[in-house]
Amino acid sequence: MRTTHRRLTAHVPELPGLTLRRANDDGGDAGIALVAFAETAALAREAVEALRAEGVAAMQVYSPDVVDLHVFPYWKPVLERLSAPPDCPRTLELLQRAIHLDLSPLNDEQDLAEIELALSKVATQVLA
Repeated sequence: MRTTHRRLTAHVPELPGLTLRRANDDGGDAGIALVAFAETAALAREAVEALRAEGVAAMQVYSPDVVDLHVFPYWKPVLERLSAPPDCPRTLELLQRAIHLDLSPLNDEQDLAEIELALSKVATQVLA
């Protein structure tokens, strides 16, 4: 999976409209997902829709329209106990721009080539 991740992270910088998430520990990254940022939340949403249409397992990390308990605005029991809700506009803006691609240990050479092609198509037709 790390090899798959390295291959795809080498491909993304060649594409317009996508910026890879900063790696905090290249050697320790499990390679289970690739995360890149679009320039806006709307572009991220469009890119995810286009990637899914190409058969790529992708998601927008945060969308106010989709309840996802990974993101703090949906932590109702926690938020109810706080005197004031957290104010993290930069965090939410980044999460809305983040495109998450699941990577599977079952991906073979053809799968990776198709993911690269889908990323190229979406970057040039949606994000550029």
